[in-house]
Amino acid sequence: DAHVLLETVNIWKLNPEDRVRLMHVLVRRGYEEAVQRYDTAMKVYVRAVEQLRRHNLEQQTNVLRSMKVVGMTISGAAIYRGLLQALKPRYVLVEEAGEVLEPMLLAGLGPWVERLCLIGDQEQLPPHVETYRLAKNYHFNTSLMQRLIANNLHYVTLQCQARMMPDFADLLRDVYPDLETSQRVIDQNRESPVPAMREAMWWWNMGAGNGEVWDEVRRSPVNPDEEQAVAALVVHL
Repeated sequence: DAHVLLETVNIWKLNPEDRVRLMHVLVRRGYEEAVQRYDTAMKVYVRAVEQLRRHNLEQQTNVLRSMKVVGMTISGAAIYRGLLQALKPRYVLVEEAGEVLEPMLLAGLGPWVERLCLIGDQEQLPPHVETYRLAKNYHFNTSLMQRLIANNLHYVTLQCQARMMPDFADLLRDVYPDLETSQRVIDQNRESPVPAMREAMWWWNMGAGNGEVWDEVRRSPVNPDEEQAVAALVVHL
């Protein structure tokens, strides 16, 4: 019937029902032709995008191979695994490894890695997991570094710190019992209190006050009493 309708020379000789059927036939034919053109164009586009991706990867690989050190975020390492696979870095150093999710770190590694150096502190912040249930019930917030240490893999701990005054470092004895303070800190007289202060370290009890309130503009909790106290301290110093 569709073939007969398409061969009609004068559509006004068709009855209303056949005119409607002819309209549907023409719409269907136009749709099928458009889909075919779209599929053909998409295949050409996909091939072009893939060629461009390979070209860019080759260019990036050639540039990075001339570098002694290549740095990237752990997210970038997971996203651009193809680039890492082309570079095949033999030595991988991960900073703040104690805060890196284990799957993300593993995604950036491969059989080409000969030595993996994890630098971090498993006693500090764990990896952040969006879903509390995964962290609580399945330990997704356990980093690879922490897991290896828990399985008695040999590791080295730095015992000397040069960032805090000794009074501050002493507060960490329960976590780091062997922590020492660099002589450089003492030589620089960093133990002395800053000008206008009586002690190098002191605790400031703000009292009850009004506590935290919700700021609709900042979309976060704020504490006006602490803000005013800190501002007054800055003026004093």
